[in-house]
Amino acid sequence: MYCGNALQNCLGTYCSYIVDKGSLIYGIFENNKLLYVLEILDKTIIQISQKRNEAITNQKHLHIIKEWMKQHNLSDNWVV
Repeated sequence: MYCGNALQNCLGTYCSYIVDKGSLIYGIFENNKLLYVLEILDKTIIQISQKRNEAITNQKHLHIIKEWMKQHNLSDNWVV
């Protein structure tokens, strides 16, 4: 719920759905500020949300996320 409220997106509205399907949720913080939330299911990133579900435009952050995905052998199903 905190992540959905902090980013003003839909994540907080479907907690039971996430629990039922077994997704993992990761928060990405910078200087103690929540920037993005990732939903991962079966080693695949289903979605990455930021404030108001806007597209991620920060190239530095995209690079960091993609490197993290490689380190953890994650594939993606989300569109930048």
